[in-house]
Amino acid sequence: MQARSISSIRRSELSQAAFEAVIRYGLRGTTLEKVGEIAGVSKGVVLHHFKDKSALLEAVFRRSNSVLNMSLLRLYRHAESPYERFWAIAYANFSETIYNRGVCQAWVSLLAEVPHNAMCQRVQAANNARIKSNLSHELRHFLEGDRVPEVANLLGTLIDGYGCVRDYLPSHLIAKRHSMNLSLLHSIL
Repeated sequence: MQARSISSIRRSELSQAAFEAVIRYGLRGTTLEKVGEIAGVSKGVVLHHFKDKSALLEAVFRRSNSVLNMSLLRLYRHAESPYERFWAIAYANFSETIYNRGVCQAWVSLLAEVPHNAMCQRVQAANNARIKSNLSHELRHFLEGDRVPEVANLLGTLIDGYGCVRDYLPSHLIAKRHSMNLSLLHSIL
């Protein structure tokens, strides 16, 4: 295992604190000071590792994607077939770690920045390509070849869309929506 530098460890901790700040305060309410408070350091320490709020925003985007990736990897460890791997992707995106009010609010805030920030566009494009690739790899076992890209794109869009509307649903409908999401995926296969 490769040793990590103190700087990379601190940067990771600050990225986590920034992600937590966006969940708590929204993107507009997130300041370098609030990130420092959550991390237990001064604004100066945050500025030392992230030159400005834009660099911090990139770290938040990357952290949000890594949360999803870690959720997926935990489920992938137990998946032995293409069918199980497909469902690992689906469940990772709808797990409580990802599909909860705070994370969904943060995700909507981050997505709103995409049209205005080239870095956010790059990170989001990479995230979209990764989920489409993951879905396509497994869907090719169940669908005709020419349908795979279309269905993978549709499912990726639905996953993001459900995350966006999750925050606006009354709590009694959230469980029902979650069940409907999974039923929809079953019907596609």
